[in-house]
Amino acid sequence: MHGTVGAVRTFVLPLWGPNGVKNAALDATEALFTHVVRFYVHVLLVESSPWARVPKRDRHTGTIVADPHTGEIPTRHPTAHEVLTAAEAITLATRDRPHPVHDLASVPGAREAPVVFRRAAIKRAVGLVKSYRSNLARWERRGRKGRMPGSPTVARFPVTVYRGLGLIVRIPDRSYLKIKLWDGSTWAWTEIPVRIPACAAELMAVSEETRARTEGALAEARELERQGRTRQAKEVRERLRPLPWEIAQESATLYRHPKGWAGHVPFARAVPVRKAEVQRAVNPGLPVTTVDLGENNLAVMAAWRGSKVTGTRFVRGREHEGRR
Repeated sequence: MHGTVGAVRTFVLPLWGPNGVKNAALDATEALFTHVVRFYVHVLLVESSPWARVPKRDRHTGTIVADPHTGEIPTRHPTAHEVLTAAEAITLATRDRPHPVHDLASVPGAREAPVVFRRAAIKRAVGLVKSYRSNLARWERRGRKGRMPGSPTVARFPVTVYRGLGLIVRIPDRSYLKIKLWDGSTWAWTEIPVRIPACAAELMAVSEETRARTEGALAEARELERQGRTRQAKEVRERLRPLPWEIAQESATLYRHPKGWAGHVPFARAVPVRKAEVQRAVNPGLPVTTVDLGENNLAVMAAWRGSKVTGTRFVRGREHEGRR
């Protein structure tokens, strides 16, 4: 069975000399992003409701599945997106919930921030707390032996620029990053020139074709869903999967380097692969390397030739435990 894996190449695109005002806005935006991540880390640590197990649903109809003999409803752990939605429900004031348990409005600038900015921060917080909960559960299973995992800390987080918060614009005479920044009092669109090497510009042009294809399929699927044609919509959504060797530009991330700000822009190429079992059935002597996350080590790697292990390596690094 054939599938694809993403081979990612990241380009570092320096921002061309933002002035003092723009530099201050970049600093303030990163500081606010870090503050929002810290806010949601606290919420996800003290509240159990976002992590509550959810009923399993039928993959095709979306209805809740019940055991035909006992009537019991099986449950599962929530996905990261479901945790995100639950976290928003207890932090955002709405007409039905004017006084949330933890009000995001307590963070200046956060309530007015673009939705993609807020959700990028929540995703970071979900990842941090999820890792902490996994490490804590593993420590409990070991009989509480060894050092207890520490709570996640948030010192400084770079801003992920999702579509809707910013984009890189390329025109014949210049290229620039158009981004919405927080200056400490208001949100405003800002244009900052950016230097793009020729090879990155070529990848951007190719990835535009990928984006056009996926956006066309997504629009078609949404129209079918509005018409109630869910089965056809699911078939169309299958076209959102990357095609073999297709290149897609992923969301950029802003980093402050010693010499100034830069956008880190990853490009993912979908490389077709076959499962290792299939390849070994065709070529029994094929060398294979496996990598598994370990409990006592970050990872364990093993080299195989047939059914024989020819070498192993343990990846230490307890200081990076919380970043897995």
